[in-house]
Amino acid sequence: MSSFEEIPELCLELAMKNNPEVFNRKVPRLKSARSVDLAKKNSKMKADLNASFGLNQRGSDLPSAYRNPSDQELVVVSLRIPILD
Repeated sequence: MSSFEEIPELCLELAMKNNPEVFNRKVPRLKSARSVDLAKKNSKMKADLNASFGLNQRGSDLPSAYRNPSDQELVVVSLRIPILD
């Protein structure tokens, strides 16, 4: 069994843990920290690579549309570098 000296400390700990006012004060700080973390992550260099390949042709009927198709290749590279940190 705990001594009487530990009861006030336990009461204070539980009150701080379960008090909605304390929780409501922590939420804006957590949201701010999340925003700062997200801004830091979004300010780093990013690169994307997209490639596509396609075949096309015209014809008066379906079989002729698939004879000697012309091919199209497309490669897109994008790079984003922040100027200021």
